[in-house]
Amino acid sequence: MAQLLLINKITEVPGVREIGDLVLIAEDTHNFSDLEKEKFDVVIVKGTKADYVLLKDAATPKKPILKRTGVTGWSEEEPEEKEVWKDGEEYRELAESPAHIVCWEDGKFVHNFARKTENLTVVVVEKKIIVLEDSKV
Repeated sequence: MAQLLLINKITEVPGVREIGDLVLIAEDTHNFSDLEKEKFDVVIVKGTKADYVLLKDAATPKKPILKRTGVTGWSEEEPEEKEVWKDGEEYRELAESPAHIVCWEDGKFVHNFARKTENLTVVVVEKKIIVLEDSKV
């Protein structure tokens, strides 16, 4: 068994911390204080802490840094960097990172990146295309 410490009505700050946001994954042997139990929801789930860390990581989108220099050759110009998150096959701008990356919703982890409309802007990523010449036999 494992325990999930989640934001509840007392610790909720709309737009920052929402009800169900994951704060901590703990072993079932962990004893939360009375204050923690008052300020957060504790959900006991089947499986180990390691199982739920893996599930949380799987629900967390990748966050690569995209770089653009604006030139095609060598340059002393510093590249422009943009933090993004991967939404399926699309990259979306990560304008504001959520305070808590995932929340516990309907018995599973769900990421919070799409919660802010600023984080929904699609970033077009140029893919390098290699053209191979037909070989003559």
